[in-house]
Amino acid sequence: MDLSRKSAVWAIVMLIAASSGTASALTPLPQPEAFAGIKPGDPTPFIGHWMMTLPTMEMGTPDADYATCDRPVRIEGANEDHIFYFGPDQAGVDPAIQLTPRENGTYWEPIASALGRRGHVLSL
Repeated sequence: MDLSRKSAVWAIVMLIAASSGTASALTPLPQPEAFAGIKPGDPTPFIGHWMMTLPTMEMGTPDADYATCDRPVRIEGANEDHIFYFGPDQAGVDPAIQLTPRENGTYWEPIASALGRRGHVLSL
């Protein structure tokens, strides 16, 4: 194979590799499988004190610790389908969050979602 043809083949291989890397970076992460021992919509597994790290999704940028063991997120049960969420150092309570079963997981929907906020689906 002559040098120009070898360069063309190499350029095509690099183009394919670069485009497949971009496509995979844009592909959403798979949702974890629900734990069979927990009923979707049940608030019990979420109640407690939690450490929380927020991924930056950027290469070379470290994840940000939102809540630590010294300053945890606290979740308290309100009733069989609502919880209260307290951020680190938060003394007062926000409106309750409604938990509903959805997609084999638990959908968190803030009571204030009518104002335009969206809930999140979590699987345990």
